[in-house]
Amino acid sequence: MRKNCLISIENSAISAEEVQSLSQKIINLNSSLNIDGGIWNYIDPLEEVHEIPVSTISGLPNKPLTMICYNRFHIAFIGFKPDDLNGPGPTIIEYIEIENQSLKRNYSYDYFEDIDSLNNYITSEDYGKPNKPTICFGVYFKKNAETEYSASLHYFNDFISHGIEDVPNNLKEPNEEMQQGPNMNDILKYSNNGYIQMMNILANYMLKKRLNNNNAYINYGFAVQKYDSYKYNEFSSFAGVYFTFFIVLSYLCPLILYVLKMVVEKESRSKEVMKIMGMGEGTYFSSYFVEFFVVNIIYAFAVGFIAQLMFYQIPYMYLVLYLWLFGLNVFALAFFCQSFMDTTRLALIVSCLIYCLMLFVSAAVYDDNIKKVYKTIAALLPPVNLLLGAFTFGHFEGMFFKFHSKDVGKNYLNYSISTCYIMFTADFFIYLFLGYYLQNVIPHEYGVAKPWYFIFLPSYWCGDCISRRKKKKF
Repeated sequence: MRKNCLISIENSAISAEEVQSLSQKIINLNSSLNIDGGIWNYIDPLEEVHEIPVSTISGLPNKPLTMICYNRFHIAFIGFKPDDLNGPGPTIIEYIEIENQSLKRNYSYDYFEDIDSLNNYITSEDYGKPNKPTICFGVYFKKNAETEYSASLHYFNDFISHGIEDVPNNLKEPNEEMQQGPNMNDILKYSNNGYIQMMNILANYMLKKRLNNNNAYINYGFAVQKYDSYKYNEFSSFAGVYFTFFIVLSYLCPLILYVLKMVVEKESRSKEVMKIMGMGEGTYFSSYFVEFFVVNIIYAFAVGFIAQLMFYQIPYMYLVLYLWLFGLNVFALAFFCQSFMDTTRLALIVSCLIYCLMLFVSAAVYDDNIKKVYKTIAALLPPVNLLLGAFTFGHFEGMFFKFHSKDVGKNYLNYSISTCYIMFTADFFIYLFLGYYLQNVIPHEYGVAKPWYFIFLPSYWCGDCISRRKKKKF
């Protein structure tokens, strides 16, 4: 039941030269963290100050070691005896006695030949009984050669398995889903349960013995590095969600307007009258497209000006192109939606639903673990492509990176601006084709529907040529 209930954090075969080199590196690290008097002041995103003790053992510490093992006051010495003058046992006991005096605790010590012996002790049936007191932690030390050591600390780290977690479980996720800063509870476990102090004792013991200098010391501490602000770009998330929502709403008016105009003409039979008078499909489509093309340019420059207030690092014309291409997609969607509906009320409701539902699909693909191929497929929905592009722009803005032409093809969260532009272009032609195809094959109140295969007929591609030949023969 208690198998594997100890965590072993081991530095195997550490040479004194490596310890000396590590000492210099950690001293430099501590100076960069502004560690003063053994206290690291960390300010979290909510402006709260956390004091994290960092031992700087260069002699006896002036405060207790704060090893909170509750009712477990038995310490295991593995590979060396507590009273062995040729090992770190007396030094460790000397430090622990400070806690004995300050907190009135009575620690006891036991010798184990190797790590397996300790594991057998922990997993035995009578563990925890008077003849086998519970372990607070274990220290393993072995001198392999004059300048080579093996050392490790053994702490309980799994609350679910055995009800004790003196140090954080290294198998759990580094961050919780909604976490916005370091896990201070886990960090404090290292100092509150003596892990940092014991590592200092072992490292300083090896260094002093190697250099034969009792004033030599190494500063060992924890500097928080991996947390959500490094992994997630908050501005990118803001740009991807709220900015996209703003753009989708701003282009909802042109979508509704052009769907309304096209369907009203079908309801009033104006389109059929114009066809009877000789106006072709191409002319009819061009009249709307040219008008929207001009309106879209003005719209893109106006909305781009607002977007520039948010994206300082993105050149204005890249934002205008991004918005202009999306505007073309809005026109293609309007043409697509009006193709299979003949009443204005139904057309307006369905077109708005399709437009908004496309945006909600983006929630399934904007995660950084989604492969690029899946994001590209989802980008066949223009609002999804808009969101993925906004996330990429937001990455550069949030990291204060100036966006250049060479960055167009750079991937962020498995997507790039070049892919965004290409998919906008592809979506424009896809939805125009779908609108044209459905408009011809779906039966309407007026006109005759064409067969579903009409685009494969020779008469569709060479209709004028065939009619001219028939006139010649006649």
